[in-house]
Amino acid sequence: MPAPFCAAVLPRPGKPSAGFTLIELMVTMAIVAILTAIALPLYQNYIIRSNVKAAGADLVALALVVENSHQLTFSYPADNSSVTSSATGFSGFGPTEGNLFTYSLTNSATAPFYTLTARGISGTMVAGCTLQLDAASQRSLSAGSSTPRACGYLASW
Repeated sequence: MPAPFCAAVLPRPGKPSAGFTLIELMVTMAIVAILTAIALPLYQNYIIRSNVKAAGADLVALALVVENSHQLTFSYPADNSSVTSSATGFSGFGPTEGNLFTYSLTNSATAPFYTLTARGISGTMVAGCTLQLDAASQRSLSAGSSTPRACGYLASW
């Protein structure tokens, strides 16, 4: 007489076996892998574009702070490599994308008088992306030739 555990492994005659076959599981896994391979890069590109758009909104907010400073003091804040609320003298600026971009202000003696820049921090998915906004509201976006994906393939912001 065979051991009792062997009887449980063999299918009973006349009754179909329950569960999935290996082929069905492999087909399902292949479909999930294909969908993931398509969806993941699209999702990452969407995240990059949203971060770049948020950095652009940060530049507009910073431009308002700089213009308010100019109205009160009749001069623009000094050049600095990292623009913060302490650098502008006002607490009206707090970047939403401060962990991905660094913000800077460059003054000029002639029009457009200043240029605000947001640069992607190296080591992040937006590294190499640079956004600029000047006093005349001219916007520019560059991703660099080596990293066209850095700005999510955007042509402008």
